[in-house]
Amino acid sequence: MKKKILFLINSLAGGGAEKAMIDLLQHLDYARYEVSLCLVFRTGCYIQDVPPQVRLFHLYEQERNFPHRKSMKLYRRQGCRLLLRLCARWKIRGHYDAIISFLEGDALLFHDMVRDRAERNIAWVHCDLPAFHWTRRAFRTDDDERTAYSHMDRIVFCSRLTMESFERFYDVPVPKCCIYNVIDLEQIRRAAGDAAPAHAIPVVTAVGSLSEVKCHDRLIRVARMCRDAGRKVHFRIVGTGALEAPLKQLCKELDVSDMVEFLGFRKPPYPFMKSSDVFISTSRSEAASLVLCEAMAVGTPVVATRTMAAEEFLEDNRYGIVTGHSDEEIYEGLQRMLDDPQLRDHYRKQGLQRAEQFSSVRTMQQFDELFND
Repeated sequence: MKKKILFLINSLAGGGAEKAMIDLLQHLDYARYEVSLCLVFRTGCYIQDVPPQVRLFHLYEQERNFPHRKSMKLYRRQGCRLLLRLCARWKIRGHYDAIISFLEGDALLFHDMVRDRAERNIAWVHCDLPAFHWTRRAFRTDDDERTAYSHMDRIVFCSRLTMESFERFYDVPVPKCCIYNVIDLEQIRRAAGDAAPAHAIPVVTAVGSLSEVKCHDRLIRVARMCRDAGRKVHFRIVGTGALEAPLKQLCKELDVSDMVEFLGFRKPPYPFMKSSDVFISTSRSEAASLVLCEAMAVGTPVVATRTMAAEEFLEDNRYGIVTGHSDEEIYEGLQRMLDDPQLRDHYRKQGLQRAEQFSSVRTMQQFDELFND
């Protein structure tokens, strides 16, 4: 008999966790699972990629529309979840073998209100909460969030270091485990095509939402440092987000608009990764960066600021260059990679080797095991 699984996620916008959700859904065995996916907000560029076997529904049409705004105001000001709870329980009916909130914040908040409708409740964590506690905009207090996690039967983390960080931050007596995101190497390499770096000047590419945590402003200031040093480098930023206009304005102010190209959201981004001399991440916080793994999978050497993801996946410069968070440290790491063809070739080979350790088969085996203990 098929197991009934309900996934909850905030939306299917173009972020790493949302992409991980789609990758997982595309690798599930639908002969074994009957799957529903509930979006808190019916938005996102990945909606069209939801497999046809998945029943898709939503709680709200969009974030901060009138019903959501009114309900959140009541909760945050008075601690009353009545309107939020009515919405969740009206939309999420029936009984499931498992409910999985696949992202922190809103998904977990609503999951906590319907946990009695599943035999097993699982929360999935995709960020380093102590470093970037963005979920405070969803929960009224940290205690509310801690309590929601304590109600779960298991908490899954997308990296080992993220799990260790969470345990130091929130002491909740719930079984925990690490399951890496699905990395389908064959599919990534096939989608990347045969593009290879062949540019008059070096090309450096970043991929990620134009949001505060990704810190693309650092990359723009590094572009200015390259110009000041007389270095010719072309920077490409793949992604969209709320900070697009401020970032473009910063390019104008620093006179690097001709050096930094905003490519918008591209699906898939792999051809841009593969055709780059260097892939760069300047994030303040990353729990298990898909794009680092994807860049290594297509053989592009990586420079990344020190985050949980960089520490775990690049292993302190073994598989890529890990830098500090200052503009000067990022510039120095990038300069080192660009100036040394042999080093780039070394990290290209190391990255390909590291990518082989992220097996989609192993990830799906671990997912199945969540329901067998």
